[in-house]
Amino acid sequence: MKKLFLVILTTLVFYSCSKISFDKSQTVVVGTFNMEWLGDGNDDRIKRNEKDYQRLAEIIMNLDTDIIGLQEIENEAALKRIMKYLPDYSYFIGNTGYVQNPAVIYKKDISVKFIENYEPLAVEKNRTRSGLVIEAKKGNFDWIMMVVHLKSTSRYDSTDAMRLASFDMRRKQAEVLRNWSDSISKAGKEQDIMIVGDFNDNPTRPKSKNMIPLIENNGFEFLTQNERSCANPNWDMIDHITVNASARNRFLVNSVYMYNIHHAYTKSEIEKISDHCPVLCAFDIVAPDND
Repeated sequence: MKKLFLVILTTLVFYSCSKISFDKSQTVVVGTFNMEWLGDGNDDRIKRNEKDYQRLAEIIMNLDTDIIGLQEIENEAALKRIMKYLPDYSYFIGNTGYVQNPAVIYKKDISVKFIENYEPLAVEKNRTRSGLVIEAKKGNFDWIMMVVHLKSTSRYDSTDAMRLASFDMRRKQAEVLRNWSDSISKAGKEQDIMIVGDFNDNPTRPKSKNMIPLIENNGFEFLTQNERSCANPNWDMIDHITVNASARNRFLVNSVYMYNIHHAYTKSEIEKISDHCPVLCAFDIVAPDND
């Protein structure tokens, strides 16, 4: 397989964003981005003006991903606030059955099909969210992907019991994801599976071990697990692109890239962008289809 190197292009005029590029004739670029309470402009948790929505869209354009999973989208009207600045992209938005929804934005020249809102991932009603499942294809690579936002452990979990409860919910969600993946593989129709999104966890953490059900016994690999948080280099990454062994064969080594908004924007701009940074990586689409 040809080695593909990330290229940092010239700085753009608008908002000092650097644009990245891959050879799109040989790759598909997949990303994830938690947009932190992206609202529709009515009684929003984070008050954004039109320039803020445009800035979010420009980040997507500068990433130049073929497909990117999004989290914390209030509703379709909120997503449309940025989609109007992204004429080359289309979208699907999920329904978690709870606050905030996942979505997927994708280039119109790749094939994407909505499959379902995966309700079993909402392991506790009104505290956890369903996943968004799609099928996608570019070149010789087709795969099934779920966009997720797993249970957080936040400042509101003020006691050890509350923190342990959040750990337990994430572990249960990891079990659900592994069972979902296994059922797809056993069905035999599709062997390449990805899960992208905000996991609120990292499999390298020595204490929680919440992702063990997903990664044990030759399970999923977190391609992004060694990245550090853009908010604090002492924190590990919680936004991930994970793949099963079959999809891992198409992963382009060294293609993981985190777009650090803290290096590109002012503090006041970042407050209206997100408390997360987008992350992406690339996969080969030239090798023959394996299923």
